[in-house]
Formats: sequence, structure tokens, C-alpha cells
Amino acid sequence: MVEGFLHHPAKALVLWLLLAVAFLALAGVGLFLGARYMARREPYHTFAALSLRQKLAFMKLVVTDPRVPRWIKLLPFLMAAYLASPIDLIPDFLPVLGYLDDVALVLLVVAAIVRFTPRAVVTELLDEARKRGG
Repeated sequence: MVEGFLHHPAKALVLWLLLAVAFLALAGVGLFLGARYMARREPYHTFAALSLRQKLAFMKLVVTDPRVPRWIKLLPFLMAAYLASPIDLIPDFLPVLGYLDDVALVLLVVAAIVRFTPRAVVTELLDEARKRGG
């Protein structure tokens, strides 16, 4: 049945569009569910409640705090370099789909920072970021 689609360009295009829409829907649902799961757990919930200025202050505190492991300190820089780079896994000119990889990367970096940094340090840095970012 699929072989018949390959001989008709219009049918093949419809098949590829359906596959792209299905992928987009699954990726969007996955990111939504992952973000909701993280937002209900501490300290992810506290991080999600911060303003943008406070989140940036938190990242700065993570990079400058000596109690944070060195490899964790590299993650914000790598994330910023990827987000600023014109090279993406999925090109940004594709509506919605192009930004999914960026959102997924940010969620993964935040999850790694919170997971691999001692809980007491993360809590203290979040409190300090809340005070600084005002």
C-alpha cells in the first residue's frame, strides 16, 4: 500500500504531512506533560514560579557558586551557545515545531541542574535568586 503512495507525488506529500503533524502533536504533548510533571515537584515548582529576571539570576548563581559541580556550571553556557547558534536540530522557521527542540533543551538543562546539584544548595540559590531578581 505504501508503495502506491511513492508513485503518486501528491499522495506521498499528504502522507509526509500527516506524519509531520502526528510527530508535532506527540512532541507537543510530551513536552507539555513533562513540564507539568516538573512544575508539581519541588524545587522545579519554585523555579517555574520565578520571573525571567530571577531565573537569569539563578543561572548566574549556579555558575558562580563553588558548591555546584563543575560540569553543571558548563550547562548554562552550552545551552546559551546552542540557543544563539543558527544551527538547530529542527530549523526555527518551521512554525511551532522549530522551537520545540529549544524548549526541550531548556527543560533538560534545568532538570539536570536541579537533579545533580545538592538539594540544600539548589534551595538556597533559588531563595537568593528570588531576593536578587525582585
